Amino acid sequence: MMAHLEMNYPQAIGLTELAALAGIHPSHLCREFKKHVGCSPLEHLKRVRIQRASVLLRESDKSVKEVGFSVGFKRPEAFSKAFKRVIGCSPRHFRSPR
Repeated sequence: MMAHLEMNYPQAIGLTELAALAGIHPSHLCREFKKHVGCSPLEHLKRVRIQRASVLLRESDKSVKEVGFSVGFKRPEAFSKAFKRVIGCSPRHFRSPR
């Protein structure tokens, strides 16, 4: 499951899909995943996406909007909000030289 999230993070991945991969009910998946990882599967996916985005922001010339789309966010606002929640600053501020 972790490998699936790590390899497919740019695609739309839903809880039902993950539960089907594991062969269990979605609510059971959430309970077990949270017990072992410390967060829900979709929260983990969001963290993977933000981690990949932070690398792209530092190492590419892509716009913030393009980075968000390339890691799987459908809306720039959702990307910026999630990035700020996980990293503690906006993507634009994260990218700016210190």
